[in-house]
Amino acid sequence: MPPFARVAPLLVLLASSTVLAQEAPRRADPAPTLRQVMDLPRTREVTISPDGRRVAFVEGEPNWETDGWTARLLVSDGSEPVQIDAEGFRGSYRWTPDSDWLGYIARGALRLVKADGSGTSIAWRIPAGTQRAEFSPQGTSIALAVRDPEGEDQIRRRELFGNFEVKGRDFRMTHLWVADLDLPDAGETESKGIGTPRRLTSGSFTIGAFAWSPDGTRIAFDHAPDPRPNSSYASDVSVVDVRTGTVQPVVTS
Repeated sequence: MPPFARVAPLLVLLASSTVLAQEAPRRADPAPTLRQVMDLPRTREVTISPDGRRVAFVEGEPNWETDGWTARLLVSDGSEPVQIDAEGFRGSYRWTPDSDWLGYIARGALRLVKADGSGTSIAWRIPAGTQRAEFSPQGTSIALAVRDPEGEDQIRRRELFGNFEVKGRDFRMTHLWVADLDLPDAGETESKGIGTPRRLTSGSFTIGAFAWSPDGTRIAFDHAPDPRPNSSYASDVSVVDVRTGTVQPVVTS
């Protein structure tokens, strides 16, 4: 057999191996673990200040030691974000209409912190069970979503047997309250704060989201028959007049 006849198949084999090596897909990096994905910082609740000059947002990640989540409040005017020192902050806030303060609910109070990162803060008492607060566009009133207190039977039963709930009964509804508001002037921290709250809505329903009208005279809100999650499918939308308390249905399901 001629020498080239023995060499040719070897050359073909080497060439094929080289091509296959070049065409073989590069090994992918291993997929991240669930823990690595959960540890990634998350940014949420991004809102622009009413004057359009700054943006606030919440950044957080899981805290494995406490079995909870951390929440940091940050503000940026386009430069490096500044973390706001917010005592007891849990992750929900609102700008005041003058864009000077950030308000949030913590430890039974409505707390205001200066948005400039100076650490200046104010705490005002609010009704027990307040779950959410919204400043009126004019900054002269504040609307509160307040959960109704326990009834006497519920208190007595809890004292005797501890915390438990009878399914389909013992609902504690959440309703709208409103109060006058006196925000501090620019460069100051002294003010009268929140006036005496008065109840706006009542009845066999519980409110969810709500929002002020631009003129500050009405509040639109959705409401369900009870607080059970599935009851949200039966939600309606109504508007309440802040001065008279008159409720006008807008959307009924």
